[in-house]
Amino acid sequence: MIQRETQRIGIFIYGYGLGNSPSLINTGIALEAAGFSVDYFTHHTFIGGLDFRNPNIRIYRFEENDSPVETGGGGWLVRFLKTRRSPSIVQALGHGVFLLMQLKGRLLDRFFQGKRLAETEKVFLDGIAQCVRKAEDSIGRNRYKCFIGAEPGGLAAAATIGQKMSVPVVYYNLELHLVAESRTIMEKVVKSCEKKFNKNAAFTITLDEERAESLARDNEISISDILTVPVCADGPRFEEKTDWLRKKFNLSAQDRILLYAGFITEWAMCEELAKTAMTWPDNRVLVLHSHGYHNPRFIEKLRKYEGKKVKISREPVAYDDLPSLLASADIGIALYRDIGKNFTLVSSASGKLSHYLKSGLPVITNDYPGMTKVIEKYGCGRCVDRVEKISEAMEMIFNNYDLMRGNAYTCYEENYLFSKQFTPVIERIKKL
Repeated sequence: MIQRETQRIGIFIYGYGLGNSPSLINTGIALEAAGFSVDYFTHHTFIGGLDFRNPNIRIYRFEENDSPVETGGGGWLVRFLKTRRSPSIVQALGHGVFLLMQLKGRLLDRFFQGKRLAETEKVFLDGIAQCVRKAEDSIGRNRYKCFIGAEPGGLAAAATIGQKMSVPVVYYNLELHLVAESRTIMEKVVKSCEKKFNKNAAFTITLDEERAESLARDNEISISDILTVPVCADGPRFEEKTDWLRKKFNLSAQDRILLYAGFITEWAMCEELAKTAMTWPDNRVLVLHSHGYHNPRFIEKLRKYEGKKVKISREPVAYDDLPSLLASADIGIALYRDIGKNFTLVSSASGKLSHYLKSGLPVITNDYPGMTKVIEKYGCGRCVDRVEKISEAMEMIFNNYDLMRGNAYTCYEENYLFSKQFTPVIERIKKL
């Protein structure tokens, strides 16, 4: 493919994953298809094995970090902890610091409750300033149609450099940061940063109307300046049934595979899944597939379940190969623990859901209102109020499998096809 000289768009990502974010991956692909060249400016960003294989889409990696950032605020806390240089703190925490980096800020606040909000904000903004300086060196004399800032860190970087270059900024909001749910020092800093820079954005992208209303209210911006694009897969439906997982785990054609694909972590209820899978019939197998990062200690907890009924796949595949892997399963599982609106408003925010549907997998999800509305409308799976109900749900799906498989494709094409959902964003960008 020939690199072309055309209008550029810069996407800033700070403290958030790229390689595990379908929205950010597909944004670059869609913008390039619309005629733009795309530059990703990443700092403290998980990229994994992502390779666009396209000279018109470039990734500038300012700092290598092959551990993806847990969404919902964990990434900012990692950065905050890394800035603490006191030997006494390091000695006190010892090796356990690495476990603490994976925990939510409420635990970290116990160590840093004496730190003032202003100091924490300075640490945060110093990191942004470093990202901006490195981006300026890479940008050089290039001119940009706009900058897109992903999440509050990316927004702050994009807004800072956008003001210097007189380039309009678009905010891409992927996680819901609410004033009412900002309890830790770092959560308050992140929310304050988001509100400050969001007000001057040309427009904002978020995942659904309910999130848009919360964002408009919290950040004091106009709802008319917010476009909604759910987390989506893209491309045509993947209709082939593959044997990727059967070969990997030496499973028979009679075994039925229920697949969880994504972060193998506590908030995805993975241990509860493994525990309940031990009660399933012998030809029902749970596979937990990691997309490239997992907490070794949490995986170790799951090892006691690993065996005939529970398999753990630790090797990620390239994003382009994901549909083939998913298509080797029979049912996709997408569960989210209720730890706030960011996790319960998940029908528009689940990359698992959209990718399962693309590969024709009926799904089992939580019975949160938004999820139930979608699943029941299309008849593409079952919603459960607790993991123990999965056994009953999967048998209902298997009894109506061909119908639900077809419904899964329909749901994907009508609700979770990125190129369709993202078109209004491209049209808005062209008018900037």
